[in-house]
Amino acid sequence: MRSSTFLLGILLVGSWLSAATPESTASLNQDQTAPPSSVAGAAEGETTLRTTPPGNRKVIAFFEVRPSYTHLIGEFHTEDTLELGYQPNADRKFTYVQYFNTNMYNPATKGNWGSGLGFSMQDGYLRSKLNNLWVSNNKKTNFGIQTRTYLPTLAASGPLPSNYDRGMVVSQRVYFRLQHNFNDFISVDASYAPTLFLFKQAGFAYTDGSGYRANPLFENMVILNMDLHLTQNLLFSFPLILQHTYHRPYAAGAARNNTWFANFWIWPELDWDINPNTTLGLAFYSDNFVLADLSGTPRTTRSASACSRRS
Repeated sequence: MRSSTFLLGILLVGSWLSAATPESTASLNQDQTAPPSSVAGAAEGETTLRTTPPGNRKVIAFFEVRPSYTHLIGEFHTEDTLELGYQPNADRKFTYVQYFNTNMYNPATKGNWGSGLGFSMQDGYLRSKLNNLWVSNNKKTNFGIQTRTYLPTLAASGPLPSNYDRGMVVSQRVYFRLQHNFNDFISVDASYAPTLFLFKQAGFAYTDGSGYRANPLFENMVILNMDLHLTQNLLFSFPLILQHTYHRPYAAGAARNNTWFANFWIWPELDWDINPNTTLGLAFYSDNFVLADLSGTPRTTRSASACSRRS
């Protein structure tokens, strides 16, 4: 289980080729035990942070840089996102999204996260977004679907091999999302997102020879989110995210062998739309608030400061 690591990120977003503004996303398939300087360990809150309709141009490009700080070890890094694709209208979008990290300063570790640029590929996926598939008569409630097809782009980190070396072929996640707008100030949404993981092998060995771990097979994820539209350009979002992941039978003594692993965390974020193409935001995301078997809370969790994940 990860120790309670607190990370603060500032995001600066720019989009080109289209007046469509970006949305907050989070990396989905990251591993729960990667170094705190990576975005690994997060599941994902999918919240619609923008209401500005897209312009007439269909091709979209989006780049986001999040300078981030992990206070327990005094480490700085960036968590970055590149998205390219096609948006035929305000309710349909088809893109490829790639996450990557870079090192800025890390006094406590060596290797990939302690020296030089430390460029590290994270999750990459093909995404389709189908919003407003159903809208209520009063226009206050809507339903949409998002699909994500993950590719084995996640690089090795610490004792964890890359997703490719773990035998990953592809992972498929589908979000079913219901949103209700109470008024111009507050809206809530609920999402259920099942994920199927396809690996060529049941598990893998840690690169430092310290043991083995089973690969995941299936995951249930539930997200409950509240958006507060403080002004026309200022939005505060507060998602609660619960993941429950089943890992394959692999070998006796291997970590997560033939068992479920739970992860419950939060990811508050405040975003200011400076203009239709640029957003400045502040976010933090927490470590896991529950034990893997949902039997209690870990001793290392500090509920007074909740924090930690990337958009």
